[in-house]
Amino acid sequence: MSINQRIPQSGSEPTPNSGGFAADRSLFTSLEAWREQSVRRATRFMTALMAVIFGVQIAMALNRGLEWQVPIYLVVYIGLALIAFVPDTSYRLQTVALLLMLYGLGLVRSLDMGVFGGIAALWLAAVTLAGLFLGWWAGVVMLGLCFATALLVGWQFSVGSLTVIESGFLTNNADIRTWVAVAMGMLVLGGGIVIAQQRLLRGVVSALARSRASAQRLSEVQEMLESRVEERTADLQKRARYLRATATVARDTASILDVSELLSRVVRLISEQFDFYHAGLFLIDEVGNWAELKAASSEGGQRMLARNHRLRVGVQGTVGYVASRGVPRIALDVGEDAVYFSNPDLPETRSVMTLPLRARGEIIGVLDVQSRQPEAFTEEDISVLGALADQVAVAISNARLFEQVQESIDAERRAMGELTREAWMNLVRSRPDLGFVSESRGTYELDADTWRPEEKWVVQAGAPTVPEDDPSVLAVPVKVRGQTVGVIHAQLPERSGIWNEDRRSLMMALAQQLGAALESARLYRQTQQRAAREQLTIEVSDRIRSSLNIDTILQTAVREIGEAMDVHDLSIEFQRERTFEDA
Repeated sequence: MSINQRIPQSGSEPTPNSGGFAADRSLFTSLEAWREQSVRRATRFMTALMAVIFGVQIAMALNRGLEWQVPIYLVVYIGLALIAFVPDTSYRLQTVALLLMLYGLGLVRSLDMGVFGGIAALWLAAVTLAGLFLGWWAGVVMLGLCFATALLVGWQFSVGSLTVIESGFLTNNADIRTWVAVAMGMLVLGGGIVIAQQRLLRGVVSALARSRASAQRLSEVQEMLESRVEERTADLQKRARYLRATATVARDTASILDVSELLSRVVRLISEQFDFYHAGLFLIDEVGNWAELKAASSEGGQRMLARNHRLRVGVQGTVGYVASRGVPRIALDVGEDAVYFSNPDLPETRSVMTLPLRARGEIIGVLDVQSRQPEAFTEEDISVLGALADQVAVAISNARLFEQVQESIDAERRAMGELTREAWMNLVRSRPDLGFVSESRGTYELDADTWRPEEKWVVQAGAPTVPEDDPSVLAVPVKVRGQTVGVIHAQLPERSGIWNEDRRSLMMALAQQLGAALESARLYRQTQQRAAREQLTIEVSDRIRSSLNIDTILQTAVREIGEAMDVHDLSIEFQRERTFEDA
């Protein structure tokens, strides 16, 4: 059977008209290689064997005086040897040569020895090899050729045109019935061989087809598994990269407490770590109607920031949708989501993922990330980037709380500073001569009207100063809770140099300690005064309550309150013109 021949099969296997084997030559590569190798070996073996046979035939020709046959034998043998041993000889040519050798050997033996020369075995071998190497049709042709040759040679023997040397075979060779019997037996055996070969080769090819189909299915399954492994590996690598990037963003933003700086830092880190085309942070306003863009990483986003870009919650775009629903959203530039990709500031966007920023159960904003790659985001990315969005929301919430605390602290400080300033102003009003001076004559109280220009400047500026016209003088403010309550005026003696940095630093430290000590003393004095007032109030109240007589109570109240408050004239009167009901 030839390589390109169509073998009839059943079921899903190729049929004679399907062209399955002609279309897929690779199915028979191993079978073809085996045939070529077998034909080459058989041809070379037969050529070597034919050398002996041709030698015998040449010797017999010389003994009979038929020298003209010798060149024919030599030419035929040389041709067969070239066909058998030249490496590039065609497979079919070698097969035909092998079949001709077997056929010729059988023909020679039939001519020399008649019907009993083993011609049936040689010709059946030729039929078998023809069907094996060239196909069932070649076996049929070779069988027909051998059958016809046997009948022709037998007829020639029967009519006396041919005779054999061995006289013992003469009677049988001349009987045409013997030749017909041998030919018919050879026909039956050869036909059986061809049919068996056909069925055998069909089974072999079917097995090869099934094996090839199984191998193909296994290959497809292997490719599918490899593809899935590659996809899974890529997903795991992407997830690992996202997790590393998330950790980096969380670490770098954890210590930032300024909201504006935090937002700018977050969008920049997200774009760098995740390689996104654009990252934007929207915060929902106090009313909850608008999602306002507060930070963006791309150039287009900066332009949007410059014009105070905002989107209405629940109405505009994926940002408005996520801000109102609180669920993540992935949008692509195809289908119904394509309407969200008409932003001229971000023309390269092909994929968008929008995540809610939720802190303490409240949606405070939206994280909007965009990519140039189509279908860059999957549902699995939501879990990873969602964790990042939660961390960003917590960081923003913490920064906001910190700002609120700072504002409260600053307000409290301002209030305390104002109270402190008011208290010291009251103290100075009550003590206009408060102040002391130390010089060579000693230490004594300072006059109230001795304020120098540099001292007035220090009170207004709240900073130390050295007059330009006298570098030996240093004026340092005395501060209490950030409020300047006094001034230290110091002058170096002659030939003592000027106020260098060390001297100034020491004087400022002493002024700071003085401010703390003065405030402590004032607070102690204020506490003592409050305690004295409370004690006086208690004593007066006790004396007033010591009697149950109205006149006695009024007399006691007038006397005790006047003495306690150091009032020259104190009276208590009651309304007489109208009754309490009229009032």
